[in-house]
Amino acid sequence: MHHRENRRPCISISSTDKELLLYIQEVVGGGALNDKKNYKPDKHKDSYTLYFKKKKDVFSILEEIYPFLRVQQKKIELTGY
Repeated sequence: MHHRENRRPCISISSTDKELLLYIQEVVGGGALNDKKNYKPDKHKDSYTLYFKKKKDVFSILEEIYPFLRVQQKKIELTGY
């Protein structure tokens, strides 16, 4: 970590399904939805990213999804044990 650097946890979810991200945003209550630049619209669908940057929101979401994690290593990384 560098001098005067403050690291913050965040969660980002990317998808081409905007309705899905809007639903997640509504259920969780928060987050910021951004359009991603599409440099080749003839080849790629438009995509979107939902960001959760508030520490309280991030930890709340992680606590909610913890029981559904299927990979043991991810559970260990999340909880520390």
